Amino acid sequence: IKEDELEEIIKNSGNSENGEIIFADKKNGIVVKTPDGAIRILEIQAENSKRMTSKDFLNGNRLEINTVLTKSI
Repeated sequence: IKEDELEEIIKNSGNSENGEIIFADKKNGIVVKTPDGAIRILEIQAENSKRMTSKDFLNGNRLEINTVLTKSI
């Protein structure tokens, strides 16, 4: 994920684990815990898929709250 595809939204996001999905819905997108707070993912690319907005991704995929995202290399 490139920096211009993220938006910092919360400075302190509680006790969630880094990389944990705080919420994910079509209106607000995907928000994930970071060491400094939380970020909203504006664009995402699933493995073997094309890059798309998080809202488009959520139209065809479901993300569970508290799931920890992993980085694919």
